[in-house]
Amino acid sequence: MRDALYWLVKLKELGVRTREAEVWAPILAHALADWSDEEIAHFLGQVLHECVKFQYLEENLRYSASRIVQVWPSRFRSVAEAQPFANKPEALANHVYSGRMGNTQPGDGWLFRGRGPIMLTGRENYTLAEQLTGAPLLLLPELMLEPAVGGLVSAIWFKKRAAPKIPEGVGAVSVAVNGGSVGLPDRQKLTTAALAALTRTA
Repeated sequence: MRDALYWLVKLKELGVRTREAEVWAPILAHALADWSDEEIAHFLGQVLHECVKFQYLEENLRYSASRIVQVWPSRFRSVAEAQPFANKPEALANHVYSGRMGNTQPGDGWLFRGRGPIMLTGRENYTLAEQLTGAPLLLLPELMLEPAVGGLVSAIWFKKRAAPKIPEGVGAVSVAVNGGSVGLPDRQKLTTAALAALTRTA
């Protein structure tokens, strides 16, 4: 049985610090109870990358101009173009997420920025997550910062939107989660490590 103690051990094997592992072990025991090893491995591969092994539950948008160009090369073609948004997280979120992912209202980019282990982003994804779980995420998107809510929502959303891409590989799952291939080598490494940890008996 994959109880909280099991998950505490496995998370620490995957490099999650004890403080975070103790919080997330019982949540994963509940949220992933009926999942296959492959599904869990892909979920963990994405989540451990997105939230840096459960250390951050909210997207960090306080970037330098050079970092903005690295993260959004198709939207910012030069450091000079990115400079007006450097170290201005709200302005940056509203710029890069406007008109995307169901964001239609002024301020949606900031309001529905990445949160939770899966870094749920965009009005469309928050709407789907609310429909799937009943959590009032459109009214209170900050609920994703509460581990019990954010963990369960992330799992249910992943199962619906990303798990169907598993047969196509980590790259396809990453596109479903992140919209692109940012951090793909790390996502692949973490997915492989998670599968190894899950199937290791000793």
